[in-house]
Amino acid sequence: MYRRLVGLVLLFGCSLAHAEVGPRYLYQVSCAARVDRFDVATGRKTNSVDLAKRTGKVRLIPDAEGALEVCLSNRATFDRDKSVLYVLAPKLAHPKEDGTSDYRILGFSVPALTLTSEVAAGDNLDHPPQFEVRSGGVVSIDGEPPKSDLAFSKFGPGRHELVNRVLERSGDRTLVRLLTDGPLDIGVADSGTMTFVRMENLPLTTVENIHLSPGGTHVLVEEVVKGDDSRSRKKTGRLLLYDAQTGRAAKTLSEPAIIKLYFRGISPLGKVLYDLLADYRFVDLRVRFPAVSVVRTASEDFPQPAVFFSDK
Repeated sequence: MYRRLVGLVLLFGCSLAHAEVGPRYLYQVSCAARVDRFDVATGRKTNSVDLAKRTGKVRLIPDAEGALEVCLSNRATFDRDKSVLYVLAPKLAHPKEDGTSDYRILGFSVPALTLTSEVAAGDNLDHPPQFEVRSGGVVSIDGEPPKSDLAFSKFGPGRHELVNRVLERSGDRTLVRLLTDGPLDIGVADSGTMTFVRMENLPLTTVENIHLSPGGTHVLVEEVVKGDDSRSRKKTGRLLLYDAQTGRAAKTLSEPAIIKLYFRGISPLGKVLYDLLADYRFVDLRVRFPAVSVVRTASEDFPQPAVFFSDK
C-alpha cells in the first residue's frame, strides 16, 4: 500500500512538473476591431469577436468598411490584473474637415469582451493621444509617442553614439536596428545592465521578419530569399532563435508551412502564431519566456495586429 501511494505521489508530481505554466490564451486585435482568441495549449482558435458590435445599442466604434483611419491595434493595451482590454477609438471613421479627430478609450472585459468602460480621450486632436493603465483606471495623456531611438552613448561595451531605430520593446530590453550602410545590423539593448549585444551571422532577412521574444531574452529571425524582382523577398520557412545575451543562434527550425503566413506573436509558453485570414499555425520553439508583453513601434502607415496573452 505504501509503495502504491508513493508511486501515485511521484506520478502526480511528474505530471505537475511537465504541465505548461503561463498565460494559456493568445488574443489578436486587428485594425478593424476584430479580436481573435487562440488556445496556445491546443493550437486552436476558440473565438472571434467584432468589438464594434459589443458596445450596446450605440455603436462606439465607427464602421469604416475595413480598417479605421486610426488603427485600433496601435494603441491596444491589456490590463492583466483586471483582465480588461483597452483600445483607442476615433469617434468618426475619418478625420473632420480640419483634419482633426475626437477620441475615446474603450475597455472590454476578457474573455467575454463586453464593454466595461468608456473614457473621453480628447477632441479636435491632430494626432492620436497616448494613454496609460494605472491603479485607478485608464488615463489619457497628452504626449508624443515613445522615442524612436536610443541614446547609445549610455550603453556598453563601446558607449559610442550610434544612429538607430527602435523596433520592439519588452521589459528592460529593446530590439534595435543600427542604421548603417552595410548589411542589416540588429541588436538588443538592456537598460537594466546598460549593455548592448549584436546578433551574429544573421541569415538574409528583413526588419519585418525579426521579432523580440517576451521578456526580450531571445530574438526570432525568419530567413528570406530574393523574390522575382530585386526588391521583393520570400520566406524560406527556416527560423533561427538567437540568445539575446550572447548574440548567437541557439536553435534552428525548418517550418515550410509558415512561408505564406504572417508572424503575429510569441507566447510565453514558447508557441509562435502565424496566420493569414482563416489559415493559422503554431510553431513550438520549446523555450519558455517571461510573461512580459512585447510592444512594437507603432506604425500608422503599416499597422500590425496587436497581440496579448491572458490566463482566461
